[in-house]
Amino acid sequence: MTSIVEWHNGCDLYYEGNGALKFSSNGLGWEAIGIAQYSTNPSEHEAVENPFFLLTTHLGATPTSVFHRISNFSEKKLTKPPRSLHLFEPGLLPSFRHPSRTNIFLCGLERSLVEEVAIEMCDDREAIDNVSEQRLSHNQFFTDPPTQQILGLLGREVVQQEHIGSLYATHLSYALAARLVYGLRTYTARERRYSSKLPGASLRRVLERIQHDPNQSLGDLAQEAGVSKRHFLRMFKESMRVTPHQYIIQYRLQQASKLLQDRSLSILDIALMSGFTDGAHFSRTFHKHFGRSPGLAREDL
Repeated sequence: MTSIVEWHNGCDLYYEGNGALKFSSNGLGWEAIGIAQYSTNPSEHEAVENPFFLLTTHLGATPTSVFHRISNFSEKKLTKPPRSLHLFEPGLLPSFRHPSRTNIFLCGLERSLVEEVAIEMCDDREAIDNVSEQRLSHNQFFTDPPTQQILGLLGREVVQQEHIGSLYATHLSYALAARLVYGLRTYTARERRYSSKLPGASLRRVLERIQHDPNQSLGDLAQEAGVSKRHFLRMFKESMRVTPHQYIIQYRLQQASKLLQDRSLSILDIALMSGFTDGAHFSRTFHKHFGRSPGLAREDL
């Protein structure tokens, strides 16, 4: 497995996959933005730290499948519509694999540039904070014709070798950041109107409390969030797409998956250390979630 992107000399992009570079802005001296297009063969990619806002799109006329790795034992299939955009925020890019040949277009924007544009465009403190906390993307795959046109202009500048200059690329980078912030501002207003999610700070406190001690009651977590149990249950599920109980089970199973690597521990030891009351309950839950027993999963490590 290889990492998806490596960054060199500012915004130069290098796709560390099994494929061939078609074109890139590497070496052109662009500031705060970089682009590249690669033709890739079926490949797997490890998780890697990403310092920028990274836009990707898979070129072609048919949907593209990609499998995101959730744990050592499971992965989630995602189907990307043709030429749809996917925005990865600064932080850890997940590990994934492409099962087929594809053409991928990458565009990286420096976080400081996007924050600068957000401050200029927004009189809404919440929208600016969302940029600072890397909450730009509101849709896993989205289409936005102006964004795609800007990416096309950047690509044409490289492919046709017109070399108008870095100032041209800089102006396009500001236009691209403005489109992302505009989408965020629209989304922030819609979220405020329709969403019943937990506020970000409250959700972080709740998740940290669960990770510190998974044996939390619904009342304890609701108190941490400052809402009633009924409202907390609804708001947590809206935020995480699972109930608090389901999240706690998933967290315990993740911890158990890590402990399986220690072969000095028995399955019962791992069950008890992960918060399960007995080995049988742990094995049933593990099999239901991962499709195999803990013992078989350990053999594959």
